[in-house]
Amino acid sequence: MTPHDILSLSDDLDLFTDSNVCLPDILFEHGIVPPIPITAGPNAVLIWGWRIARRAAELGVAELSSRTLHLNAAAALSLALQLENRTGRYSWAEQEAMVDYLEKAAKKDGGRDENGGTGTPAGTEAGGIDWPASSRLVRGDGALVELVARYRRLEPTLRTLVNNEFISLKTAERIARVPSGFLTSHRSALDSLSFSARRQLLESLAELIIQGSGTEVDAVSEACTRASAALDERDPVAALRRWRYPTLTQLDEQFRDIRRTALHGTGVDIEAPPYFEGDSFTVSFRFRDCAELVERTHALERLKGSCDQLFGIL
Repeated sequence: MTPHDILSLSDDLDLFTDSNVCLPDILFEHGIVPPIPITAGPNAVLIWGWRIARRAAELGVAELSSRTLHLNAAAALSLALQLENRTGRYSWAEQEAMVDYLEKAAKKDGGRDENGGTGTPAGTEAGGIDWPASSRLVRGDGALVELVARYRRLEPTLRTLVNNEFISLKTAERIARVPSGFLTSHRSALDSLSFSARRQLLESLAELIIQGSGTEVDAVSEACTRASAALDERDPVAALRRWRYPTLTQLDEQFRDIRRTALHGTGVDIEAPPYFEGDSFTVSFRFRDCAELVERTHALERLKGSCDQLFGIL
């Protein structure tokens, strides 16, 4: 078949928009190209090798070898996934396209499984097609259908951000109340943050909206104003946290000052109870010989002078 003949086949399985699988041009020049798999029947589907066929057409290759296989939709996708070999690295848009493909195939094929059988065996998903093996080839965890369903429930702006790996699916679900306008207008500032810092700031913003006083419109406006101001700070996450937890932030700053003054450079560390709710502190240190142990005990003696300050913040 010519490359153009192959490219004219059904594109039902042209799902791998982020594929980087192709062959070096020198292999085309020497005719060292693997057979392109296609399905049998009047509506033959190019199973895998779109980039290879397209590159062959660009290079003017006269003919490509093909192999006709008698596979149903789920089995064809399973083979394509094995040839693509990107388990755990498919974009969300690609994963959604795979679920769309199998859901349509389930309606058209009447629910035949990967082995050509009928019925609904244990583990069946997506409209009657049994394809847990294909699902594991996509993600490794077999949770494709469930996770794509959650992805589909996101509003368009959040879906785009998740697909671009700007935020995770879990974060997107947690920040559903954050206006899409805030996300788009502050995209550049948010992009300058690390993935972790971005998550912390956006989830804090979402919680501020939920906990805000007055009407929902007022809560959203005030929280977004605070978050916008925080993004202008050197540490946006800390800035937003100071506004969200003013008392806790003040206690934390007092504790850090006491610890720095009393123990900096001594090899002794002290931890406060979570949220300063408790009645005791934890002291820790290591020593390699008796001399270091003496130094640590002297540091603890000096720490006694800060006891009133320490217990004053609990």
